[in-house]
This record gives sequence, C-alpha cells and structure tokens, in this order.
Amino acid sequence: MVQFCSIAAGVDPAAVRLTIGDALRLHPGTHAVVLDVDGGCAGWDEAEVLTPAELGVPERVLHAAGLLADPDELRSWLLPRLLAHVARRDVVAVHVSAGVRVLAPLTPLVDAARDRGMALVARRDTLPPHDRLSPSSEDLVEAGPYRESLVAATSAALPRLDRWAAEADLGRPRAWQALAAVSDVAVLPAATLLSRWTLDPGTEVRAEGDAVTADGVPVLAVDLAAFDPGRPWLLATAGADTARARLTDHPVVRAVTDRHAAELGAAGGGRVPPSPYERTADGLTVDAAMRRAYGDAVLGEPENVTVLPDPYDAADPGAFTGWLDEVVTDGVPLTRYLVALYEDRPDLRREFPRVPGADSGRFVDWLDLHARHENDYAVPLLESGSRTARAVATSSRHGRRPHGLNVAGYLHGELGIGESARLMLQALSTTSVPYSTLSVGRHLQSRQATGLGRLAGEAERFDLTLLCVNADQTGAALAAEPDLAASAYRIGMWYWEVEDFPATMHGGFGHVDEVWVASDFVREAIARHTALPVVTVPPPLPQAAAPTTLTRGDLGLPEDRPVVLFSFDYLSTAERKNPLGAVEAFRRAFAPDEGPVLVIKSINSDKRVGDAERLRLRVAGEPDVILMDEYLSAAARDALVQHCDAYLSLHRSEGLGLTIAEAMAYGKPVVATGYSGNLQFMTAENSFLVPWTATTVPEHCEPYPVGTRWADPDLDAAAAALRTVVDDPALATARGQRAAYDIREHHSPAVAGERIAARLTEIRAELPRLVWRSRVRRARSLATRALRR
Repeated sequence: MVQFCSIAAGVDPAAVRLTIGDALRLHPGTHAVVLDVDGGCAGWDEAEVLTPAELGVPERVLHAAGLLADPDELRSWLLPRLLAHVARRDVVAVHVSAGVRVLAPLTPLVDAARDRGMALVARRDTLPPHDRLSPSSEDLVEAGPYRESLVAATSAALPRLDRWAAEADLGRPRAWQALAAVSDVAVLPAATLLSRWTLDPGTEVRAEGDAVTADGVPVLAVDLAAFDPGRPWLLATAGADTARARLTDHPVVRAVTDRHAAELGAAGGGRVPPSPYERTADGLTVDAAMRRAYGDAVLGEPENVTVLPDPYDAADPGAFTGWLDEVVTDGVPLTRYLVALYEDRPDLRREFPRVPGADSGRFVDWLDLHARHENDYAVPLLESGSRTARAVATSSRHGRRPHGLNVAGYLHGELGIGESARLMLQALSTTSVPYSTLSVGRHLQSRQATGLGRLAGEAERFDLTLLCVNADQTGAALAAEPDLAASAYRIGMWYWEVEDFPATMHGGFGHVDEVWVASDFVREAIARHTALPVVTVPPPLPQAAAPTTLTRGDLGLPEDRPVVLFSFDYLSTAERKNPLGAVEAFRRAFAPDEGPVLVIKSINSDKRVGDAERLRLRVAGEPDVILMDEYLSAAARDALVQHCDAYLSLHRSEGLGLTIAEAMAYGKPVVATGYSGNLQFMTAENSFLVPWTATTVPEHCEPYPVGTRWADPDLDAAAAALRTVVDDPALATARGQRAAYDIREHHSPAVAGERIAARLTEIRAELPRLVWRSRVRRARSLATRALRR
C-alpha cells in the first residue's frame, strides 16, 4: 500500500492539488495526506487534511519554528514528522512537494523504499560546471546532496526518521542530509526528478509518447515548486539572474511548464496565501533582527521555547515586543532588538567594531539616519531602542584645501552612471576649474575597462567634491575613501529613473550638501523629499566621433537592409528598458522578411538570465530580429550606431537616456517614448516622440517601488513612426539632422562645462552660508527625530 503526502506551508494550494492529483491518477487506489499549516486546504475531498498538532507538534514549538524558519525551512523541519506519521500506518509513505509534476508512476522510488526502508533522489550526479551560473558547487554544498521534493519511506525507516526529526532542530532543518549520507538508503539518479539542479544546457531531454528521459535516464517528475506562472519564461525564480537551466534549451520541459501554468490558472492558482508567521501577534512584520534575537535564545537550548514569550500569542500580543525592547548592555543602553540587528549585520560589525562600547553612539546615529529607510526592520522597535540609547553622533568636517573639485565615481565602469561621470570630466576639461579624479566601485558587476586618458585629473585633493554615485551608494563611497569626507562641500550627482524617490534612497541626503541631477524629471522626483538644493546640471551628451572604418559586415549586420537599433543593459532593469515592447512595435510595423531588421544590443544578460530568457523566447522564430549580447570595443560601439538607420527606445522611464542622445548625435532618426528624462533634449522637432498612457511599476522590477507611475508606450503609434522613418526618408533625415544640431550646439562639453563652472562659482561665493544652512538642516532633522520619539 502506498500513501502520498505533501506539506502546504508557504505554497500555492492549487499547486498542492495538482501534485496530489498527478500521483493519485498514476497510482489508482492510493491515498493522499496533506499537512495544512497555512489553513488553505480545509474541506478538501481528494486528500486527508492534517494539522501540525495532529502530528504531535506543540503549538509553541510550531510558533518558534514559524518565526525562525522561512517557508522552505519550515517544510523541511516538518517533513520527517509527516513521513513518520504516515509510515506508522504500515504503508510506503511517499512525500511529493507542492509543485512537483509527476510524469510517470513512481514505482522505482516505491520499490527502492520497500527494499531499503528509505529512498531518496540525488540533487546532482556530478558537480556543477565552473561557469559562474547557478546552482554552483557552493550552492550544492549548502543545499545538500539529496532532494526533499521526492522521498519515500517505510516503517523500517522509523528510527532514521525519528533521528532526522531530532537532528533537524529549529536552526538546522537540513542536518538530515549528513545523517542520510551515512545511512543505508537507496538513492535514485538526479534525472529522476528534473529541476534547475539537474538541467544543464547540454542535457538531452527526450519525450517518446508519455515517457520522458534525460540523457537516457527515465524521468519520473519535474520539480516546478519554484515556477512562477507570472514569469513563465523561467523554470524557477530562484537564481533566475544566473540560471543554468533555461527553457529555450529544453522544449520538452517547456511543454510541461506550459501545461502546468495553464492548469494552475484553470484551478484558480498562482497565489501563495499569506503565512500565519509573517507578523507577530503585536502586528510587527517578522524580520532578521527578531529571528536573530529569538534564535540566540533558543537554539541549543530548546527548553527556552516554553519560557520565552510566544511571538504569536494573541492573548498577550505585547509580551514578545517587550522582550525585544529590553536593555541588554551596560554603558550606552542598547535593547535586545538593536543588539541582534547589529550582530546579524557583518557590515555594521566592521564599521562599528566596538559595540557595545565606544562605537555605540555612532551605531545609534546610523540607526536614526539609515535603518528606518531600509524597510527591513520594525520602525517602532528602532525608535524605542534609539530613544532608550539617547546617543546621537555628530560629525564635523575639518581641513582647508585649495579651490577645485574632486570628481569621484564609477570612472572605469561600462554602465550608464559611469559614462555620465566621464562626461562630467569632459565638461570640466573645457573649463579652468582644477579637478582631481577618484574611481570608486571596484566591485561593480559591469565590466570596468574604460580608461580616462587625458581626462585623468590631478593628484591633489580640493575643497569641493562631486560624488558621481547614486544616493544609496553615497555613504559606502565616502566610507571607502576617507579623503572625500573632509571636503568643505559635497555634491551628489544622482540618477533616478521613476517619478518617486523612495525612502530607501533617502539615507544619501545625510552625506551631501547639495544634489545635482541630469534632468528636470529627476529633479522633480528628488526635490520633494529634501530641503537640500537639488539643481539640474546636465552632463554633456555624447558627441559624434570620426567616421568609422568598420563595415556592417565586420559587425555582423546585413549590408542591404534598413537597421533599427536598440541598446540596453540588463542591470538597468529590462522591464523599464522594455525590449519586448520594441520587438512588438517593430513586428507591427514590418511584416516578416519585409526588409528592415531590429538589432537589440545588450550587455550583462549573464547576470539577469531570467530576463534574457524571456526575450530569447519572444524572438525565437523571428527572422528579422538580431540579438547581440556582448561587450564591444569603443570603436565597435560607435560603428554600430553609425551603421544603423534608426534608433528605437520604448522605455517606460529614463533618468536621462544616453544611448538615445548618442544616436541623435550621429543624425539618426530616433523613435522614443515621449516621457521622462529624455525630454531634456528630445523635442517633436528633432525626434519621433511616441505617446503613452500611465501605468505602474509591477513586481520584480527592483529597485523601483511597486506601484510607482511610469509610461506604457503606444506600440501602434511607435510602429507607425518606424514605418514613417522607412517610408519617408526625407522626413527621417531632416529630423536626424536637427537632432545632431541640437546635441552639438546645446549639449556639448563646452556648454555643459559653462554650467558646471557657473554653479561652482555660486557655491563658492555662498559657501559659508550654504554650510551653515546644511548644518541647521541636519540639526533640525535630528530634532524632528527626537520629537517623534
């Protein structure tokens, strides 16, 4: 007799139903058990629904596990208890995780369990390749050699299951992996359960009738537990940016994911219910600091679970909050919550090594300035802890330096803000302002291969500093380069790409005296959140270089077809850059093989594999779309723009739009969304502006806040504009020539240099008053925080 079981904790109930349905269909006459932790499976007819209490798990122990464990860890912690409960019925207990789609009878797993007491499936049969993709060898070591998604056990394995449950304490739910490694268990090949762990680009997955094999090994199931029907181009959302397993490589697996997405939709799935452990009884969202404080108290001493306040006790909701708010240090009084926050953050331990102690005041100052804006911590506990500590650190700036400007930024990085910093240096080189250069961001994900040449500044440090790094990196840049902290006046050159500037970025205000932005669009986003001066100081825009000696053939472009170009960086958020919109507008404008081709030039797809996979799936079979995903030399990048016939950007929002400006500088007709920072230099006279309607930022578009307004460009209007560019070359040429004139005359290094020099002159003339105002603002800010407490 076989009984299947699954755990409904932090999973879509519809996925549980589909998984159980597969197993029962392929094994007629069997029985299913569902352990319902979240309360979403009550009243089911197809399965016996149990609660954790029916497995003998005390409520307070379950609450402790719910606080300390994420949903994956909680399921892992409950698994041996569920398997033992079912195996005691003298049946083969087969655990199948929610989201696993069973393709064939699980007879090999069941037979192996009958023979050896327990049967597992290997996570991989070989080590992952060293290709910088995920899962990596390090991921494999952390996860362990066996899968929990497919496990079978009989009553003969009860001693092992009981030991497993005992070893899997609240902080080590996967300790059972080591136990299994030294036990006499059956282990099936990894291909038994296809997943992101087993699928490599070269894995040969075949379907012959209902039978599926992977490199000749029979496949019994496909693990879609991490599949998101909202992003169906991904096999798993985990590690999506560096995924090795791609659906474009495995059409047989893609057919399974397509069916799964359709069946989830038909079953009303696609939504994971809220966990009962997301918030304490007092209404506080559970965070890492709470877990650290509670874990330090109970891990290794499980008896403390019955002594400490229950985080989810509705009868006494404030008890756990009060426990977190207790002072636990001498000297500067720090609460248990603040100490746990500190201990959980290696960066804070490095920055403030003497906490508790001499650095406690600076630590509390950091809490006031930054922690509340990170959205990771409970603000009431931060405020009460800070109020208790009564320590606010202040900083002062000393030293006299010669007049001039220190320019710090990602000066060698091949990304937009790095290019902007180099453009500011071009502008400064046309002025008499002495300047020095300092490169930061040595750990950028983008390649750093751009030299400064003649733009490299002097070695001396000057009195004013321009920090060409974004707001959230300003503090780190100053911490890494102490020389800059002594500047008399610090200016942040900040970019942002949507209409609202979120609180997570506001910590940067405490590190600068003034903010420069490249467009009025960015100024309006930032200025409403600060009393600091926010000034539009656009950098010079890219200027046309000498005619290229490279040919279209050298670049892999067709010699005799109109080329529409679009360039973007996956690290700049694909949803914002909207390459899918570009493909759709291009296809609406031109029939397949009509003539024009769309070239999409990108970088960093290896760091956003999921987004790249979505684009590859969309253009598969498109005869006129060329994906060019690689870093090019500066000469090849210039040549690519010079050889295109038009440039397309259907962005949802831009802080400025350097790639657009670059195409305009070469006199190319540009079709672009008529919204956001690009309107700093684009007009109806020099471009083809695409109308748009307002929409909002969806999920998975970090760092942009969900719900913020941005543009949905009109794809039909964009298609009509592309059609006009091809059908009316005289009009297209005229627009392009006007664009080149505007970029050359109004946005040159000399023009931008004049603006920069003028603003620096204003700052220097008013420096004493500006510094005094800056200090008053900081004092008011601190006073406001004190009053709020």
